[in-house]
Amino acid sequence: MSDITLRQLEYFVTVVDTGSVTAAAREANISQAAASMAMGQLEHVLGVELLIRKRSKGIAPTSAGRELADRARRILSLTGEIDAAVSGNWAEMRGELRLDITFLYSLQRIDGIDRQTIAPVRLHLMLAADHRFAARESVSFRELADEHAILLDVPPTIERVTAMIRHAGVDPKLRWPSTNMETIRSLVARGLGYSVVNSRPKTGVAFDGNSVVYVPVSDELPVNTIMAALPPGVRPPRRVDEAIRICRDHYAP
Repeated sequence: MSDITLRQLEYFVTVVDTGSVTAAAREANISQAAASMAMGQLEHVLGVELLIRKRSKGIAPTSAGRELADRARRILSLTGEIDAAVSGNWAEMRGELRLDITFLYSLQRIDGIDRQTIAPVRLHLMLAADHRFAARESVSFRELADEHAILLDVPPTIERVTAMIRHAGVDPKLRWPSTNMETIRSLVARGLGYSVVNSRPKTGVAFDGNSVVYVPVSDELPVNTIMAALPPGVRPPRRVDEAIRICRDHYAP
């Protein structure tokens, strides 16, 4: 293991991310021969095959390669914090948050990760600006039972929202599901149905100029929060802590 260098790990991660030794060499500003040599040295030192070389289809990591890539990213992330740790200069955070952090909802139960709470989520209904309930402080799903539900067709969103509506005792009348929120906003703004959002967007204007409003759902629903998901058992880099703090400040009431 003493023969493995940080530079080799950096090149290896770049090869995995780009799927090509040629592309990795270009990104790292080294020759293709040097990148290939670094990969060969890694495989020789570890005694395992790390990459599957597919003719005309680039390169894919083996199971051992995926494991090494995950660990290499953590090592490179930690070494990237050394300068800041030594100098004590915490005011300036540098470095990309590449694979250091991701965000999800607490209802998306995923085992094997560390999670930190960012902010609570309150479900809102998206209604046309001239909807009869547009000025209400809250609205129940039962009150919209006869209207079409125009939902974001991205799993698991559509499944979870549909389940919530049914939990409120309503069988949703699904129509025009879309993967594009702007399309949904435009359809709702024209009075063709309602939609559901996990948080209230800053804009209520659709691309065609019509408007929507966001009204909280009055039904009792499962508690949901925005979470930061982190690799398990690893102290996150300082820049990740700062990113979480900024997100909490952004979502603070």
